[in-house]
Amino acid sequence: MDIAIVVVSARKGEFETGFTKYGQIRSILILLEALRVQHIVIAVNKMDYWEWEKTKFEEIVGTLVSFLKTLEIDRKSIHKVDTI
Repeated sequence: MDIAIVVVSARKGEFETGFTKYGQIRSILILLEALRVQHIVIAVNKMDYWEWEKTKFEEIVGTLVSFLKTLEIDRKSIHKVDTI
């Protein structure tokens, strides 16, 4: 069983830069899908920058989930855990 943990920064500009067409976040997720990693855990870090604002968290999670679905990752394997 393969597991990968990807830590995503929520700081203003950092998430957006990492998720551009050639950004590191996008590249890592594509690589993990190509390697057929069975479980991907995505941790959203630095939420204190937004004072733990739930709408920002939801925006980041929504963007990531939408992208994972375009990679044809089985929708049943995408789970969102909201700890805020």
